[in-house]
Order: sequence, then C-alpha cells, then structure tokens
Amino acid sequence: MKKRWILLILPLMMALMMNVASASELLGNVLSLVLNSPDDAVLADDCRADAEDARIIIASRAHYQLIAAAKQENGWESAVVSTNAVYQPSEGYGVPTLTRTEDGFELAYPETGEVYRFALSHDSTNHPIYTLVFAKMGDIVVTKRENFGYLVTQGEDGAVWSKMVTLADFNIHQMPRGTADVRRMNEMACGLQRFANVRKDGVKEIRQEWRHVPIQTVCGTYLTDDPHVSEAHQEELPAGTKLTALGYCGWAYVYVEAEVDGETLYGFVPQRDVIFDDVEQPELMAEFVGHWRAKGGGGWYDDFQLDADGNFSAADDDGERTCSGTWSIVQTPVGSNLYWRGDIPTIVLRGTDGTVSRYGIQVEKEKIMPGAWSIYLSLSTNETGRSYVPDGADGDWVYTDDIIGWFARLFFSILGY
Repeated sequence: MKKRWILLILPLMMALMMNVASASELLGNVLSLVLNSPDDAVLADDCRADAEDARIIIASRAHYQLIAAAKQENGWESAVVSTNAVYQPSEGYGVPTLTRTEDGFELAYPETGEVYRFALSHDSTNHPIYTLVFAKMGDIVVTKRENFGYLVTQGEDGAVWSKMVTLADFNIHQMPRGTADVRRMNEMACGLQRFANVRKDGVKEIRQEWRHVPIQTVCGTYLTDDPHVSEAHQEELPAGTKLTALGYCGWAYVYVEAEVDGETLYGFVPQRDVIFDDVEQPELMAEFVGHWRAKGGGGWYDDFQLDADGNFSAADDDGERTCSGTWSIVQTPVGSNLYWRGDIPTIVLRGTDGTVSRYGIQVEKEKIMPGAWSIYLSLSTNETGRSYVPDGADGDWVYTDDIIGWFARLFFSILGY
C-alpha cells in the first residue's frame, strides 16, 4: 500500500518542483529586463509558470517601480515601467501586493485598503494594454463605465470621469479623491482641449499652439518639473495662487507658467488642484436663451435648451445620450488661443452627472427679407465646431409669427427653399 502511495505522490512532487523551477526561471527572465543594481529586490510579483505576462514591483534604496512584462516572439519584453503607478517607500502606505485576476491583475495596499484593478488587452501589434477597470481608495470607488470613462462615487454622491486610464499613464498619486476632484479634472480637460498636449520629449519653448488661460489653485499644491517619474516638488503653491495654463499634459497634470517671488517659473501642477479663473458675463446670457437643434458639424448634443434661470437640458436625436445641469457665460481671455472663431465668449455647461463642456459661443443673425431671418448659434473649439438653429426653424430660415412672416414663408416655398 505504501508503495502505491509513493508511486502516486512522486509524480505530483516532481510536477510541483518543475512548476516552482519554471516560475523561478520566468521571474529571472523578467528581472533581467529591469534590474540595474545589486540593491534592487523583488517586493511583489504575480509570476506564474504557464503565463505569458507578469507584473513585478521592484524595490531599490530610493524608490519602488512597477514593471509589466510580456512574452513576445523574441523573448520577454517590458511593456510598462512606472514609478507613478505605486507609492514610494517614504509615503508610508505599506507593502503592496500583486494578484492575478481573470482578465488582468490587481494592485493592492492592504494596510490602507486601497485596490486598483487592470484588465489586459492587446493592440493590433500584440502589444499589451492594461486598462484601469476598478479602484477603491477609502470611501472613493471608481468603476469603469460600459461605453467610456468611469463612474466615481463617494457615498451618495457620484460623478462621471470623462477619461480612460491605462497603466502606461496611471498615476496613483493623482487619482481623484472625491467627486469635486472629478468635476475639476473634467473641466480642465475640455477647457484646455485634449489635443493641446505637451509633448513628452521635453519642454523647450513656448509654442504658438499652446493655450494662455488664467487658472488658480483651489488648495495648497505644488509645481513640479518632473511629472512622469519623481513628481518632486519644485515649488509649494498656496491656495489662490494665480497661474497661466499653457497646455494639457495627460489627465494628471497641467503645464503652467507661475510667478513666484518675482521669478517666472514653468512646470506642472496637479489637475485636480486647479480651476479656471473665470470672469462671469451674465449680461450676455439673454442672447443665447432658447431651444436649439443641430444643423451641421459635430461635437455636443443634437438638441439643447438654455433657460434664462441658468439651467439647461440636452439630448441626442436617438435619445441615447441626455444631460442636464447649469450653464453660464464667461469671458474668453484675450490671446487664449482657444477658439478658431476668434474673439467670442465661452459657454460653460456643468452637468449634474459631473461632466463639463466649455465652448466658444456665438449667435449670427441676419435679416434675409422682411419676415425672414437667418439665425445660427455656433459652439466652437480650436479646430472645429457645430452649428445650431432655433427650434421651429424651417430649413435655414426663421419666420416672424405675423402676416409678413407668412408671406416670406410662401415666397421661399415658391422658390423651392
């Protein structure tokens, strides 16, 4: 009987030893990509013998870094190497853990209860892409939405975060820590326009296409000249510090110009810590009040209503997207380089769901003939825009509600308009 048990157990032990050896070999192959010093050590990993992907957190004397590696045709390659994805030793968050999930991996900090989950997919070249699908930071929960972006909840409050985060641009320090952060980050992204990016190959000069928009800090924050690695504080900035936003630097930071103690500094401030330094223009709102429907172009909703009390509602024709909230008109700073339409005011539309839209706005009104008008409202960005006509317009024309308008409508119908 003993012999039979030995014969059964021996293959299992050999298989287990082979798996341990294979996992160790895999870990060694991955480490060879990133270890630069004898002082480097493995803090956490999710290596598995039969896997073609792995994540490792390396600890050195000064910092931690997370490495995501993938097995390619020519061997193991590092897909992402990031210090921003993990807390550093001096921050006191404890030892992180890495755990495989069904579709990716989980990064967790057991001592503080923080959890971040990423799903693995591949692009057309088979390069791995890790997308954030869930996060929990105290009472803040971030959940990926089905179509785009995230729902960020804090107790009973919730806000849509109009952004997709991948491990390549993930920054654990700059994640929103409340729904108010989400709203500010949404507004910075749309207000500075995402395509006004600062290139990562270094900041050499003030380029013509950069923005020049007044903003200010809402809390004590900092200026850094290294947003992608150390995030070291170049200068501390108190709440209410006036800045000039020059460009949109991904979802975590804004590139700014700052005057500190009489010296002009350039650097990056956390996006969640700043707001636009707007000058309200309520006297202009009456011009835009009304019900508008899309005529041409693309961008915002197909149909929207601007009420005189500062509320709005909007929807697409198919009913799939709807939004409501408050709106206001603010001054567009001279030289801001925001809108291709030129010197026009800005409309700010803040949805109850946390989304924010900022456009240049203009109404063009032309009398075609007695009783007939051409009225267009345009919403514009730096590169494109969308035009709207008043609800009830007949084609391109709006007719007065009297006998003169009736004859004007008859005249254009005879002409085939």
